[in-house]
Amino acid sequence: MRVLLSFVPLILFPFVAGFYSVAAGLWVAAMAACLAVAGDRLKSQRAVKLLDVGQLCLFGVLAVYATALRASPDVSWVKLIVNAGMLAIVLGSIAAGRPFTLQYAREQTPQELWRSARFISTNYRISSVWAAAFGVGVAADLAKLATPGVSHGLESAASIAALVLAGMFTGWYPKHVRASARAEND
Repeated sequence: MRVLLSFVPLILFPFVAGFYSVAAGLWVAAMAACLAVAGDRLKSQRAVKLLDVGQLCLFGVLAVYATALRASPDVSWVKLIVNAGMLAIVLGSIAAGRPFTLQYAREQTPQELWRSARFISTNYRISSVWAAAFGVGVAADLAKLATPGVSHGLESAASIAALVLAGMFTGWYPKHVRASARAEND
């Protein structure tokens, strides 16, 4: 479930942006991603996670941009950029043959299973579900920007629902796969 903690910057951004400013939300998200990277780096047994580094870069660049321009970018555009960036990170990891969830799964799985077809395909499926969730976020953001009548609440609800479902799938699917494997071996 460590993978779910990696999404803390993504959760913090709209929360802080809603109460303070978009720039403040970007800085808080960038700092949370930085803490995740530093935490993994300090624990020698953990590799720095692609998702954490990707979020650090994404939120860091956007925070510097917003600060340098002394502007508060439109939150809808920033959410679109963030969701598109997250989608690119996840799809890039899949295209590279190293789904981002592998790093988290290896921390909880014996090394002798890392090369098994079941382990690898499980991670492709979970990563693909996250890609679909970010795709829903991108579509919701585009709908909000293209149709002024789409409420901010509806846009946010679609994105949040997709992420929650991806999180639930991430928790459920590995257990399902292990149960299926045990049933096959009995």
